[in-house]
Amino acid sequence: MRALKVCNGNGLVCKVEIKDIDKVVYVCDECDATWLHKDRFGMNNFVNYETFPRENSLSYMEANVVRLGYDWYKG
Repeated sequence: MRALKVCNGNGLVCKVEIKDIDKVVYVCDECDATWLHKDRFGMNNFVNYETFPRENSLSYMEANVVRLGYDWYKG
């Protein structure tokens, strides 16, 4: 397995679980771009990680987030 790179190769995409809403998302550790599906990565279909919790009635600072790691990507 290897990590998926975005942001011109600088950012790695981490698999993250947001426990409060029972949702797994994929977040770039460089720019906070967030994808909701692991098979649809692109620079035109992401949401901002800072606003995603608010859109789901959560506080960005208080959301119960668990990092699941970088080794999920098979590419």
